[in-house]
Amino acid sequence: MNVFLFTGQSAKHREMFVLLEQDWPEQFHAVKEEADAAIGGSWLPDPVADNPFPDNRAIQLAVFVANHMHMQILHAAGIRADYSAGLSLGEYNHLVHIGALDFADALKLVEARGRAYDAGPRGCMAAIFPTSEEELVPIVEDLKNRFEIAISNFNSPTQFVVAGESDGFTELIERIEADTWAEAKIIEKNVPMHCAYFRPAAEALRVALEGVPFRRSTLPYMPNVDPTPRVSATTDDYVEHLTRHVFEAVQFRKTVDYFLTELDDPTFIEVGPKHIITDLLHRRWCKQPKFSTHDRASFEAIVTSLT
Repeated sequence: MNVFLFTGQSAKHREMFVLLEQDWPEQFHAVKEEADAAIGGSWLPDPVADNPFPDNRAIQLAVFVANHMHMQILHAAGIRADYSAGLSLGEYNHLVHIGALDFADALKLVEARGRAYDAGPRGCMAAIFPTSEEELVPIVEDLKNRFEIAISNFNSPTQFVVAGESDGFTELIERIEADTWAEAKIIEKNVPMHCAYFRPAAEALRVALEGVPFRRSTLPYMPNVDPTPRVSATTDDYVEHLTRHVFEAVQFRKTVDYFLTELDDPTFIEVGPKHIITDLLHRRWCKQPKFSTHDRASFEAIVTSLT
């Protein structure tokens, strides 16, 4: 049973659309025309620019569209999935895959999300690996007495993200290095997603969410903040969970654990640039087959194995 896992905005890289146009021009141009018609031509990053992603809006639009192109390439090859989920931004691609939103409406919503994030409180995010929840929680709880920080992503049994106000991150990294064998790496210097400190950004996004024509999905909805499948989600369900998504932790580990426990022999396919999710699904946690769609060789491996 195939499961699509849509990647988040950390998958961005300046060559991602160059590779897509080069190897899959039909899908690239078809999706680009849809995106241009929905929001105009200002979403495509310039791969030779000094900064092809000048703000969070640009990052979110680019990765969302790239993920959708990767899904269309899979569909053209006859690869489909009975379940899916998304990591952070990837939840919006998940909504398209399950039929809750059409691509154009989801793209407009992602643009509104990016603008809300750019206008939200400034802060940091740091990825912590390898460690355990038992090691990390006491450090974060101690620092929370003086700084607004929190664990924002429970991505795997050994990989987490901490987000919040910037002032606490120098001490956070020092504590991680001193008290554990883990590495703490800053992955975002402006937008502290998925924590209470970022809650002001949720109000602006909620207005956009309430104006979107959600539909009853054809496949289960797996929200990041409460990864229990919803087979008959309503508009209110989508608005509530996507609003909470802004300022509550991403529970991606629980989502994968659900698939591992409840599905019969799942095969995981990371849909999008790079192979961030595939790296998270290390063998000690997930022994099921796993693939990424990062490049042509990766796609060919999927087609050879699954068709």
